Amino acid sequence: ELRWFFIAIALDMFAWGMGFGLLYGLLRKEYDFSTTQLGIMSAVSSVTWAITSLPIGRLIDRVGPKPVLILSEALAPPLMLVWMTQTRFEIFAASMIVFALTAATWVPARSVYVTQTVAPARRAEIFGRLSAFGGLLAFPSSYIGGWLYDNFGFYAPFVGNLFFALATLGVLIFLMPASHANQPALLGAE
Repeated sequence: ELRWFFIAIALDMFAWGMGFGLLYGLLRKEYDFSTTQLGIMSAVSSVTWAITSLPIGRLIDRVGPKPVLILSEALAPPLMLVWMTQTRFEIFAASMIVFALTAATWVPARSVYVTQTVAPARRAEIFGRLSAFGGLLAFPSSYIGGWLYDNFGFYAPFVGNLFFALATLGVLIFLMPASHANQPALLGAE
């Protein structure tokens, strides 16, 4: 029952490793962003994530994790288009707001999905499996992103990120079942 959830997690990790995993280095090399500018971008992301965490948690409680996972992944395509087409620091700094929203929605929704779908006695194991499965499948993504950059230019890793984000979105919308909120029959329950 968790197969499509696991696949979505792995695709998402692969997507973000390919593009975002290289972003700061690429911005330094291509556009000569300073370390202060990169620090500002990181700070914008951190502050946005912190400020939005409580309302996003409430949203997940209200609508459930699957719609929020879909929302999170739906933010990736416009973000990739910005990263592929823009060169100005101010735009990249502002884009970190959207990036932070993808993380601030994804992380708690993923946890709630597991909590609502898996019996308490198996949750830690499932979280471990998610990390291992996603990490093993996604580890070559930054290398592939680097290869794409070396051979096709700045935009190429973000095209890859976009492609895998769209694949993740398709899995979330069409293949992954909703969680079992408030249902006693959880996976692994005895």
